[in-house]
Amino acid sequence: MTFNKAKTHCHVRSAIYRKSVGIRYWKNHSLSLDRQVSEKEKLATDWEEYDPRDDDTTSLFMFND
Repeated sequence: MTFNKAKTHCHVRSAIYRKSVGIRYWKNHSLSLDRQVSEKEKLATDWEEYDPRDDDTTSLFMFND
């Protein structure tokens, strides 16, 4: 997916990342996604959305017994 499509589909508490790199850029960061990501990286076509609600290993799903 392109950078522009990924940032458009990204939810507020989610992030976008490139599959080949794996660095997450959070949408709710104090800097906009356009400012966080370099112009060179924006040209890549392997962008994906990371939604912590879909990740069973995040703190959203950890419970204290």
